[in-house]
Amino acid sequence: MRDFIAELTSLRAIRVSGEESAKYLHGQLTVNTEQWEPRQSRLTAHCDFKGKMWQQSYLQKFQNDFLMIGHHQGADASIEQLKKYGVFAKVDITIAEDLFLVGASGEQAEKTLRNLFSKLPTKHLETVEESVGSITLIDISQARYLCVFTHQGKQVIDDAMSTAYAPEAYFDYLEISDCIGNVQQATCNEYVPQMFNLQLLNGIDFNKGCYMGQEVVARTKFLGKNKRALFLLEADQVLENLNAGDTLEKQIGDNWRRSGTLIRSAVDDSTTRVLAVLPNDTEYSDVLRLKDSEVTFTVLPHPYEFSNNA
Repeated sequence: MRDFIAELTSLRAIRVSGEESAKYLHGQLTVNTEQWEPRQSRLTAHCDFKGKMWQQSYLQKFQNDFLMIGHHQGADASIEQLKKYGVFAKVDITIAEDLFLVGASGEQAEKTLRNLFSKLPTKHLETVEESVGSITLIDISQARYLCVFTHQGKQVIDDAMSTAYAPEAYFDYLEISDCIGNVQQATCNEYVPQMFNLQLLNGIDFNKGCYMGQEVVARTKFLGKNKRALFLLEADQVLENLNAGDTLEKQIGDNWRRSGTLIRSAVDDSTTRVLAVLPNDTEYSDVLRLKDSEVTFTVLPHPYEFSNNA
C-alpha cells in the first residue's frame, strides 16, 4: 500500500454557481441536485440527448457552489455543453482555475491532512469543507482522499509537505482498482452511464425526473438493453504507452475478435491495470489482448457488488 500525496493535474473542476445552479444541474446530470444532502459527494454523468456521456465526475458543494471534478478532456467537452444551455438559467459556469486538486492515501499522508483539517471524513464520499478547502473520502477497496484546496490552502499544504508531490499515477491506480472510469477525448459521447457501472456506484437517480439523456438512460435500465459494462483488467508487466480508445481482443478458437475498448490505465511497480468496456457476460479470469499485440490482460473481480443484469 503506497503512502502518497499527489497533485492531480489531469483533473479539472467545473464550478457552477448562481441562484438556479441546483435547478439547472438537476436538468443536466444523472443525480438529484435539488435534494442535495450536506457533506456529500457523488459520482455523476453529464450526457448528450442520446444518453452518451460528455463527462463522468465527482460532484460536490463547495463555497455554496457545485463543483464537477473529472478528467480535463471530459471537462472541456462538458463545460461547452453546460454553457450552451446555461444562457437560459441564472447560473455562472467556469473552470475553477483558482482551485488546486490533490489525491492522497496512506498513514503519513493522513497525518499531514489532519494538520490541515480539524476533522477528516469517515464515510465513503463524505466531504468536509473548511477554510483551506474540502476533503472527500473515497473508500471502496483502499481508502484515499480527494482534496480541493483554495489558493490559501495550497500554500498551507505546500508548507506541510516534507517531500515532493508523488506521481499522479498512484492515485489513478487506486481509482482504476476501484473500477471507477473517466471520460477522455477518445471515449467522449460513446457510452451510456450504465456501461461505466454508474448505476452500481449510486451515480444515477432513476426517479429524479427529466434531464439530458434521461429517456435513453431509463430505457437502458428498464428494458434491459445494456449489454456492456466496465471491467478491471491486469497485466503482469509495466506498459507505458496505453491510450483511452485502444482496442482489446478476446480469443475465440484460433482467432482473436474485437471485444472492447480501453478506458483508462495506470502502472504500479510491476503491473499495469486498465479499465475497459466489455460485453457484460465477460467472465473473471478471461484473457484479453491489445489488438495485434502479444500483450495480454486477465479480467479481475469487481471491487463492488456487480450484476450484469443491473
